[in-house]
Amino acid sequence: MRKQKVKILAVITMIGFVGCSSGGDSPPQAVPIATSPVTSSTLVSGVVATGAPLVGFVAVKGSAGNVATANIDAQGKYSVDTSNLTLPLVLYASGISGGKAYSIISAATISDVGNTVNITPLTDLIVSNVAGSHSEAFFNNPNYTLLSANNLTAAKDVLALRLEPMLTAAGLGAGFDLMNAAFNADHTGYDALLDLLDVQVDTTTNQATITYALDSAITITDDLTTTADATPIGAVNTGVFQANGAIIQEINAFMLSMNALFANGTPAAATVSPFFTAGFLHQGTDNAAAVTLFSSTLPAHQSLTANIIATFGAFSIVSIDTTVNPQLATIRSSDSKLMNLEKSVAAGWQLAGDGHVWGAEAAPESHLDQATGTVINNFLLSVDDASGVAILPNDYFIITGPGVNANGGVIVQYDFNNFNNAVGKTALMWSIDVTDVTALTFPDGADYTVTRYRDVNGDTNIVAGVNQVNVNDASTLIVGLVDTLIDSQVVRLVKRPIKPSETTSYITITNPTTVGFLGFTSGTINAAWTLPVGSRSGTVDLSEFDSAAGSFVWLVENEVADTATSFSFLAPAPTNITSKPGLYVFGYDVFNRVTATHINSY
Repeated sequence: MRKQKVKILAVITMIGFVGCSSGGDSPPQAVPIATSPVTSSTLVSGVVATGAPLVGFVAVKGSAGNVATANIDAQGKYSVDTSNLTLPLVLYASGISGGKAYSIISAATISDVGNTVNITPLTDLIVSNVAGSHSEAFFNNPNYTLLSANNLTAAKDVLALRLEPMLTAAGLGAGFDLMNAAFNADHTGYDALLDLLDVQVDTTTNQATITYALDSAITITDDLTTTADATPIGAVNTGVFQANGAIIQEINAFMLSMNALFANGTPAAATVSPFFTAGFLHQGTDNAAAVTLFSSTLPAHQSLTANIIATFGAFSIVSIDTTVNPQLATIRSSDSKLMNLEKSVAAGWQLAGDGHVWGAEAAPESHLDQATGTVINNFLLSVDDASGVAILPNDYFIITGPGVNANGGVIVQYDFNNFNNAVGKTALMWSIDVTDVTALTFPDGADYTVTRYRDVNGDTNIVAGVNQVNVNDASTLIVGLVDTLIDSQVVRLVKRPIKPSETTSYITITNPTTVGFLGFTSGTINAAWTLPVGSRSGTVDLSEFDSAAGSFVWLVENEVADTATSFSFLAPAPTNITSKPGLYVFGYDVFNRVTATHINSY
């Protein structure tokens, strides 16, 4: 049983603004407390950022193997009590930043406890150079004898020297402390440097590359297995570097000013309108629809805008072009969607959209049957038409990319894969079941091309019928000579699907119990659950399964706060005597992958 979760308006994905991934798909598990606790000041705190704040969790592992964890706040700040940990410490942060999945590390010695210890892609390189291997391997099996203050200082100094041209351009200087200097994830100072650096780590070869994000010719390679490589990064035009940093700060200020519109309630349309270009178009949402969404007092619209505004200020930069008028910039949202902006002398910065008349999204979804421990995992790709007219009955979509059949997958408008993609629907979905093995064929940050065709004379086998198209193999399509290529777009998968064996990602329903829910038919349900570290809640839903007909429907959906761990609602009476309900709690793990845990009354 799978549930299709569809956004009310595709514009919600346009402003969800909020890498290298070195594993860490599940939070580290606590182990027995060490017998030699830290007795000095006990807090380790700092900022976790890549330019954008990293939203997720921090795990701190002591040299006795014990672990303390904490969530990271919206500004990228964390604080962990290390009183029950044994020094030295290795710090691990995992989550989403600027539309990319990250698992990165840092380290702390006795002088760091009570002080600032940041976690960034650069601290990850510092510790990896000390360890002589990539951070995933080191965190899983740390050699704490390497984590001396002298070793860490030496690695910091070498990296700072290699990045001196950029540190100078950022106004920081070669002696800047890349690990322990206090800063804010606000696109200024050290954070501005992180905005303009792209760090990638090849965990197979233990080779890292550091590249100026807006000029791929300015780059260095860092061999993590040796300290011999000390070549500095190429010369950086200080004026251009600072100008690009200033533009990022302007865009951040623009986002914050839009945020401020909602400080005292819903703004008027005339107040919202200047934030969008006249030709704004994003996944089918045009200027008029966007202004309506952001100025509407309808509860559904207020909920959407609240969710959108909550993520302002956490974008990553993709490109900047100051040679044209208006100036152009592209940023990446928290779910890895792209958003274009324009700056004119008259209007300043405005949102321009992505130029598409329909939306597409690649996202994993995973369901756990709490009673049996059975897990169903999926790679999902959906298309969504916010305008209501873009997807016609004779349209079909071919999906290509990693993990998908070499011929591509197919989305068509009739009932395949249990999603009821019937004619007239404005949102369609395609799915592949994944296992522990196949989950790894969907790499983090993988791009998928979704191409839309239109059968104009009815000679393609996409009309309603049973198994006329194998949706997992586009070679079964009978493509007519006059089928028209309409358009295509590329969507990015932030993080690969969860493996069925990675059970730490799931919510646990604590009330009702699986036994206590057996035989339940209707009435009040006082649902309660626990969240894994770094996870958040989504909805509490009720399904109905008719055992006689073998049919399954959704009855109730209740949206809850991200931090909610309980919710009470009234379950309606069953449709007939052979129907029994199922309770589902949907949430999102640290990488924003949809997870659901359910119990059944049958």
